[in-house]
Amino acid sequence: MKSNNLQFRSVFQLSVFAILLAMSGMLISCEPEPTPVDAEVKAGDTTNLFVINRDTVIAPMNNVSIAEFSLDIDGDGHNDIKFEAYETYWHGVTGAQTKIYCLDTAFCIAAINYYDTIFFSKTYDTTLQNGIVYIWELSRNSCERYSSNDIVIDTILNPRVHLYFPGEIVKSYEHWMSDTLSVSFRGFGVIPVEQTLTQDTIYNYGALGVFDCHNLPGDSIMLMGVRKNINGTYKYGWLRFRISDNHIIELFESAIEL
Repeated sequence: MKSNNLQFRSVFQLSVFAILLAMSGMLISCEPEPTPVDAEVKAGDTTNLFVINRDTVIAPMNNVSIAEFSLDIDGDGHNDIKFEAYETYWHGVTGAQTKIYCLDTAFCIAAINYYDTIFFSKTYDTTLQNGIVYIWELSRNSCERYSSNDIVIDTILNPRVHLYFPGEIVKSYEHWMSDTLSVSFRGFGVIPVEQTLTQDTIYNYGALGVFDCHNLPGDSIMLMGVRKNINGTYKYGWLRFRISDNHIIELFESAIEL
């Protein structure tokens, strides 16, 4: 009888242990699964990235023709990229340009070389003022073809920054450059290079170069991709910026993996 009681107690204890073990498994299995971390850096997304709010405007002021600003993207104390904005003057503003410089070969920008076709055109304009004939002869080199009479004078290779859509995976773009990139260029006025005067005629020869085929869209907020080789590993990120009036750069925010 005593043996039967011991056997019953052992079976009961084993049954209770089995029930508790099963309940414990049920409790564990009912816990929510951890949310997987998306390791892909997406343009405009700050998740798990080193982020700096820039709020910086780069623009020539008070007849100072060049303005520039350098950025340390990953906070290691060394500048990675420089933005430059400048205007050219000849009796007033004649042109404007913005550039981006990679300051370290380990730092790259998502960009690719495009072939620009340069056209040559010549136009004439005549006006009469106070009995004097004013004649303008304008020679223009431009990426834009103004008439069917324009001729092709050159084809040049220009690097252009790749722009991302918000949420686009940054490293999905396959072309990266560590170089100086012209972001925008625009000529505003004619530069007289020669003038001929007679008693009743003033003949002006002018020249204008506008190499702007691959200007980035102005007055819109853009996202560009950046990549840095840190100890043999590529770290990806992005920078949010805008260009207005062909020469004013606004930097809003930058982000990169660490």
